Amino acid sequence: MLLLAFVPTLAQERKTYSPVWTYHQSNIQVRGLSVGWFPLKNTLNTTTTGLRLEVPGSGWIFFLAGVNPLGAVYDSTRFTQEEIHMPEKINGLSLSATGSTHTSVNGVCIGGIGHMGWRINGFSAAPWLSYMHTSHGLQLSGLHASSHRMKGLQLAIYTTAEMLRGVQIGVVTKSRNTRGLQFGLWNVNEKRRLPVFNWNFKP
Repeated sequence: MLLLAFVPTLAQERKTYSPVWTYHQSNIQVRGLSVGWFPLKNTLNTTTTGLRLEVPGSGWIFFLAGVNPLGAVYDSTRFTQEEIHMPEKINGLSLSATGSTHTSVNGVCIGGIGHMGWRINGFSAAPWLSYMHTSHGLQLSGLHASSHRMKGLQLAIYTTAEMLRGVQIGVVTKSRNTRGLQFGLWNVNEKRRLPVFNWNFKP
């Protein structure tokens, strides 16, 4: 009983800001426009409801790090269970000049180069790379779209998924655990490898 009496005093107050604030702060809610330079992994319990604007963003790290999307088929599966507890959530529209990382989005996520996130419920797009741990909806990328758990439609030159529940469309499509359809010049799943069209609906 004594311990419970002290719990409210130990809890962190979560502040709300509107209409404009920065997302570089923990334990806050921004209602309206949140702005910043890039995501910070140590920024925790931060939620934006509205528009999150990021300039320049962290999508440029894909170029500097020499990321080769064709070098590893399932890059987006390399998240630990602890990392899936994402530090930052966006309910609405997330725009980044180069792309963002370490975010969970309910709505629309658009990056100028590429992005890597924990979860997208809605629509994500990037011209170079799109890596998501969990994607529900439409994942669109100019070169490589990859998800650990994909429920919906994946569209890119090269599409990969650990678990697919939906449709993949691309030049090359790959999935390890498939309940859906694949359309491309070369399609690979756990049952077969076929050109043009592939499928699997059984365990």
